[in-house]
Amino acid sequence: MTCFSPVLHLAATPVVALLDAAGVPQRLLAHRREFTEHPASADDTQPRTGQVRRWQEGANLQGAWVWMETVPSQATLHALTIELAHRGAVGILLPQQPTSDGYLGKRVAAASPAALPIMAVRADLLPTLESQHLHAHMPIQRLSARGQQIIGHVVGTNSALANSPVIVGAHYDGVGDDPGGARLPGAADNATGVAERHLPAPADLLCRLRRRGSPGAGLAGLCAASANTGYLATGDQS
Repeated sequence: MTCFSPVLHLAATPVVALLDAAGVPQRLLAHRREFTEHPASADDTQPRTGQVRRWQEGANLQGAWVWMETVPSQATLHALTIELAHRGAVGILLPQQPTSDGYLGKRVAAASPAALPIMAVRADLLPTLESQHLHAHMPIQRLSARGQQIIGHVVGTNSALANSPVIVGAHYDGVGDDPGGARLPGAADNATGVAERHLPAPADLLCRLRRRGSPGAGLAGLCAASANTGYLATGDQS
């Protein structure tokens, strides 16, 4: 089965800078630690500069990067970007919580594009940007990605379990490469999941070998879990 899905692509390294009153950059924010792209952002290739202002009903947001304290639903966000574009805003900043190691997770799957550029900013940093002048270049594009779904069916040997299938699923993917050479292959997430899901057959083989006198005392719990439940136990249960 072949499927197509829009994915986010950065045409160049994004730049976000805080400017002084003369428009001179004073500090560059760190990509993926302090800011990152948002999946609903408009496709945009032009730099945008404006004062950071908090979203308020009736406020003058002409030429502003508008920041919000919470992330609205997708439908509300899209409607809001249309309204803010009519009011002259240049973009929207939304909060995002970092991971335990301090990174803002990269989201590849693209949502429908909004009417304005949208960036995610580390949640604790975002309020401190109020009233500052921000220059941002986030050259985001949507590309069509092609994938293959592979479905297999293995008939079991126990007729009593014919109506109780076990579904084993996994996927190979990553989150692509960032401009400038940073590779984000997802090996610590999806690839390890695939490896784990590929283990039931080898585990069953090891159990049968052990019953024939092969070494492997530590597999006792694993074999018992596999034989009694039909699921793979990933650690020693003995």
